[in-house]
Amino acid sequence: PLLDWLQNRLELDDVQLSKLIQRRPPVLGYSIEANIATTCDYLQKRLCLETAALAKIIQGKPQILGYSIEKNLEPTLQYLQKRLKLEDEHLSWVIQRFPSILGYSMEKN
Repeated sequence: PLLDWLQNRLELDDVQLSKLIQRRPPVLGYSIEANIATTCDYLQKRLCLETAALAKIIQGKPQILGYSIEKNLEPTLQYLQKRLKLEDEHLSWVIQRFPSILGYSMEKN
């Protein structure tokens, strides 16, 4: 069910799905309800993303699916937006081009 859900939610073909799992096998252990669906919905809404853009971010940094929204994603996005003085659309642009930035510790940088 997880693979079908991911493939449908992110509109991935078989090759894209396979690459995503190969890059981050622990995704197979994530809960759809507790991790994946919540994170996908949050990022899509917060960054005003089309499904294709969300899929590209997840494919570039699949571990995002396991990040806490409250402890990691939202604080990181708020920090970037405030520090770089970015409007929502510019924040979205930055994340779409550099999804790995979501994995950085803002406290250490």
